Amino acid sequence: MITHELTSQIFDSMSMGILTLDRDFKVRYWNKWLELNSGISSDTIKGKIVSEFFPEIDSPQFRRNVKSVFKLGNYCHFSQKLYSYMFKFKVLNTIGPSFEHMQQNCTMGPLKGSNGKVELVFLTVQDVTDKVKMELILNEQATFVKNNPAPVLRVNRDGEIVNANPATNQLLGKDTVGMRMSEIFPAYGDLLETMKNGMELNQFESYVHGNAFLFSVREDAVTDSYYVYGSNISDLKAAEESLKKANESLDKRVKEKTRELTKELDERIKAESNLRKWANIFEKAEWGVVVGSGKDQTLELMNPAYARMHGYTVDELTGRKAANLYRPEDRAGLSENLSIAREKGCHTFEAVRMRKDGSTFHSLNTITAIKDADGELMYYAVNVLDITERKRAEEKLGESKSNLAMAQKMARIGSWEYNSVTNKCIWSDETYRLFGFEPQEFEITYKYYLDAILHPEDRERVVEEVNNALEHDDEYEGEYRIITKDGRVLTMHSIAKLYRDSNGNTVRMIGSIQDITERKQVEDELKKSNERFRLALDNSKITVFNQDSELRYTWVYNPAPGLSPDFVVGKTDHDLVPDEDARVLTEMKRRVLETGVLEHGTIRFTIEGVPSYHDLNVEPLRDENERIVGVIGVSTNITDIKHAEKEIQELNEELEERVKSRTAELETANQELESFAYSVSHELRAPLRSIDGFSHAIVNQHSESMDDEALGLFKRVRAASQKMASLIDGLLELSRLSRTEMSIFEVDLSRLARASVEYLRNTEPGRNVSIEIMDGLTAKGDRKLLQTAIQNLINNAWKFTSGVKDALIEFGREDREGRQVFYIRDNGAGFKMDYSDKLFGLFQRLHSVEEFSGTGVGLAAVKRIIARHGGKVWATGEEGKGSTFYFTL
Repeated sequence: MITHELTSQIFDSMSMGILTLDRDFKVRYWNKWLELNSGISSDTIKGKIVSEFFPEIDSPQFRRNVKSVFKLGNYCHFSQKLYSYMFKFKVLNTIGPSFEHMQQNCTMGPLKGSNGKVELVFLTVQDVTDKVKMELILNEQATFVKNNPAPVLRVNRDGEIVNANPATNQLLGKDTVGMRMSEIFPAYGDLLETMKNGMELNQFESYVHGNAFLFSVREDAVTDSYYVYGSNISDLKAAEESLKKANESLDKRVKEKTRELTKELDERIKAESNLRKWANIFEKAEWGVVVGSGKDQTLELMNPAYARMHGYTVDELTGRKAANLYRPEDRAGLSENLSIAREKGCHTFEAVRMRKDGSTFHSLNTITAIKDADGELMYYAVNVLDITERKRAEEKLGESKSNLAMAQKMARIGSWEYNSVTNKCIWSDETYRLFGFEPQEFEITYKYYLDAILHPEDRERVVEEVNNALEHDDEYEGEYRIITKDGRVLTMHSIAKLYRDSNGNTVRMIGSIQDITERKQVEDELKKSNERFRLALDNSKITVFNQDSELRYTWVYNPAPGLSPDFVVGKTDHDLVPDEDARVLTEMKRRVLETGVLEHGTIRFTIEGVPSYHDLNVEPLRDENERIVGVIGVSTNITDIKHAEKEIQELNEELEERVKSRTAELETANQELESFAYSVSHELRAPLRSIDGFSHAIVNQHSESMDDEALGLFKRVRAASQKMASLIDGLLELSRLSRTEMSIFEVDLSRLARASVEYLRNTEPGRNVSIEIMDGLTAKGDRKLLQTAIQNLINNAWKFTSGVKDALIEFGREDREGRQVFYIRDNGAGFKMDYSDKLFGLFQRLHSVEEFSGTGVGLAAVKRIIARHGGKVWATGEEGKGSTFYFTL
């Protein structure tokens, strides 16, 4: 890939744009000219798809041309005459015709690697705005073709030149009209054949008098001929040749420099490895380490543990005086300790240090004086160990003994001492308890322990082990059973230290004893569990194996049917299965040997003519030095599962046919239901309108002759008929929401919510409601349906906050378990959670019509819309404190 610094300098100095693209249309180079004219830096666009910044070039033709260059290695020219521009760069208006965007000539060509293959496509962008402006002026004067400095020809379908501008004749040195293009430009004939074969290659190159030209061919349907435009690309060719030579020179220099740097890098890596090792020890040490100035004891370098034990951060302590971290009464002795360290090289002392919060702790400090080659003091290095706990232990030794006894009791660990000279034993209180006695119930002897407590079956072995330790060892450790006072059999673990006199004779043993009965029971159960696992593996379809680096089996457990472990060991897969199956297995295991990465896959192979499927996991087998010496694998025979999957697939296909049939039936039923709903709505609306209208007419015409009770009855009749009409309208709207075909797009929910609020404010301008809508709430769905759902939820919040003085409505979003949950919250009337399951039911209301108007259809419609989007809606609330409606999409 061409990315050398020299290449970049050449391209950055050119007065044209140069970029390179890879096969994924990602920008790999973007020179200074492009940065200046696009306003986009190289760091911003490199590695990105170019159409993300310039969508205007993302056309099928552009993509085909790029792919063609990668495939054929040809050049493509995008002339301003055909395309005006490729990139939308702004241009300063000058004298003459103005353009909104820079007019450009662009050339695309291959960049080949040392192997001759096209690795990148380069694209040059030339600013020809001023040139185009001049051409327009010339065109207005009707002299474009005559004065065009570039060759321009018109050629008929037979390849005969019909017209040519003077530049063409001057370039070729003759009048070309009437001549055939293939006589002058042989590449033109090849281009026509390519175009006839359906490929949109409309450019060819040709050399004229030693100059390279790129000719673009455009078909003109009006004249039923071709226009051929020529561009001199000699400079581009020369730049390409210079670039090639520069790359060759740069490659040679890079290789030489690489050899020098490799040696230097090896030495640096060794040094850095040692440095990292000591830095790691320094950073992770649990004790404090600090380095201070030899002149004024200013703290210059410290590890986190040092800062942490003082309650500071490293940054807070750096630069402070070391003496400030000592208790005031200990500061005077610091100078003396430093002097001793300077004279002796190293000095250790104890002191009380101060923390940031004013508390203190005891410390053990070891100061080392660091001097230069001339013996002059440079730094002090101090290791600081917090010994507060040790001090406390010394001060509370008596309490510690009590705590030890309690700990032994809790952990069921006893201590004991045996004097081999006097044959006496001393037991701790917990040792007595372990054996079922009261503490210090009697004076124990070694003989009583052997005869009355040690289990008879273990007695001989234990005596032999103890005697052997007494004669030869400094330590004793053993496990054995004892019988407690109440007859229980327990398993004990005992360890002891042996002390000898000057003649080497053992005089004393001090040890501990712990009840490990439960642990032994667990171990026994684990052995049984392992045996059950082995039996289960024997009866399963799982095979476990090891293979060496040559992929020969060294161990196998539970091999495939028809094979025995002895038969498999020493063989390779090629010895056991057909070659094609063995090749797949071997390639998978070779990858594990080479990469050290676990491989998993489903493998099919045949043994003794019987095909089977196996779920295979293979991972590297490493020695004690972490070197890969083979592979270890687990194979599960899933042949039965594969057969079951095939049956399930067949059943799914059958089910799919049934679903299609059932869907057709449901569509027919829905059409009939729609027709029925339409008929019912019209049949019911007519009599309801009559009832309402006639009631109104009776009241208007005969109210004077009617008493108050009659007028009240007629009002109730009208109210009931109007309510029923509203219910019918709600039912029809609900039916429409269920039948509307959905168009899924990205929907701005924040914008929908603001539109609903604006409508409500215009409807009730006197209401003072605070609205908080989170920006950027978007989701994919049907815009009209989601608008209805948002509007109903906000209307609901608006309605139920009508009785609140400082009403508040919020629309926002939460993240729950990686999923977006939208909510609309208010501080209105709220509801009892006991009735939350009725909120979304059709015609269900938790408040009377006198309190809040409505038909009970709105929330049912919300639930249906959310369900159609594959989501869920629910609500929480508290009576008198508001409610929150949640939904997902």
